[in-house]
Amino acid sequence: MNTFLFSMPTRVIFGPGCVVQTGKETAAAGSNALLVTGGTFARRSGLIDHIERSLEEAGVSFTRYDGVDTRATVDAIDEGGAEARRVGADVVIGIGGGSALDAAKGIAVVAASGASIWDYTRHRAGEDPRPATQALPTVQVPIIASTGSETNDTTVVLNERERMRAPISAPCLFARSAIVDPSLTFTVPARFTGVGAMNIVSQMLESYLTSDEFAPTDRVTEGVMRTVMDSLPRALRHSEDLDARSNLSWASALASSVALAGRENIAPLRAMAHPITAHFDVDHGSVVAALWPSYMRYALSNRFRLPQIGRYKRYALLGRQVFGVHETDDEVAAETTAHRFQTWLRASDIPVSLQALGITELPVEQLAEEAVLVSGNGKRLPGRLSATDIEHMYEGALRS
Repeated sequence: MNTFLFSMPTRVIFGPGCVVQTGKETAAAGSNALLVTGGTFARRSGLIDHIERSLEEAGVSFTRYDGVDTRATVDAIDEGGAEARRVGADVVIGIGGGSALDAAKGIAVVAASGASIWDYTRHRAGEDPRPATQALPTVQVPIIASTGSETNDTTVVLNERERMRAPISAPCLFARSAIVDPSLTFTVPARFTGVGAMNIVSQMLESYLTSDEFAPTDRVTEGVMRTVMDSLPRALRHSEDLDARSNLSWASALASSVALAGRENIAPLRAMAHPITAHFDVDHGSVVAALWPSYMRYALSNRFRLPQIGRYKRYALLGRQVFGVHETDDEVAAETTAHRFQTWLRASDIPVSLQALGITELPVEQLAEEAVLVSGNGKRLPGRLSATDIEHMYEGALRS
């Protein structure tokens, strides 16, 4: 365990029906809102109309901005920031999945500064990104339990022209309020429910497997992972199982906050997924899932050369605490854990190779270099993964 700072300034309103409090929460942050959404669900379901009525009742004026597609692109964010400045918005509301929530954060930064959101990313060797120090306050309304963007300080943006995807993290990206209403997730298609659950587990798993033991956070992480794995089948069988959906939604909020406290900020899978999603029209969660089996095989086979990622004692602990592994030999337990995690992915109908996503070829050298440039120091990722290591894992993920 390292010395750490834990801060979660986001006020979370949680529970079925709590979306009606959107107006009240927004009014506490501003009086003129930009509503950021891109998915058709929010419109077809009547959610947008519901939220707009809540804003009207709270005396908040608003402007819709629905220029966000399934990925938070630089163009959409920059245009949204310009729109926010044009209408004089003093608060931004994100409504939808992870892309809409990420876009809302980016728009809040652009609206406050007038600069392009791409200026805040690391995308050229030897050039430091512009620091994000100010943003309009945001209110986030997620409609899927997944990456926990509603409660974290990170956004990921896609530059379509340069075909690069890059993260931005800064305290100003924390939402002022998050309205987490699990009943909004009832109509999420089964595939996205499964991938969302995998995202929840994956966020915790990356830091769990690459960090030293820290008992309080370890027990929290293991408990949240077990809850997700128990709740997902119920949510898939009965889409309106409120208890299961509530478990997943709250797990999403915990996975990107409390369940990471005291851990090193190492996220190799996410770093490796960003270049692939920039070059192929596939969603981030599916790519991360497809990389996990290859990553685990490589990490365990290279545990002595790369101790930061190949800590088989951590894999063994995970297996015993979460996957019911009883082997006493740590090395055997680690291998069994990797197998059982892959079995869980398959049982949840989640892809376990890039082939399953229709990707049969990759420019592995180019993408590996992009990964260490954008998410590392240009040579290695945090955790000591080099571009060569990433190439090997990409190649492994191309095999079924």
